[in-house]
Amino acid sequence: MLMAPREIGKLVAKSQLVPWKGERRYLLVAKGFRRKCDDCITVDELLSHLNP
Repeated sequence: MLMAPREIGKLVAKSQLVPWKGERRYLLVAKGFRRKCDDCITVDELLSHLNP
């Protein structure tokens, strides 16, 4: 289980090390989260959207 806000912060910080000039988008995939994250979905929720 991930604590999404902390993990997203780490992802954003690491992405700053890459010399990229364009728009940055982030994707964090997890089987579940310890806390509610309004901008996050689980793998099961993602699959249900892909296979209605």
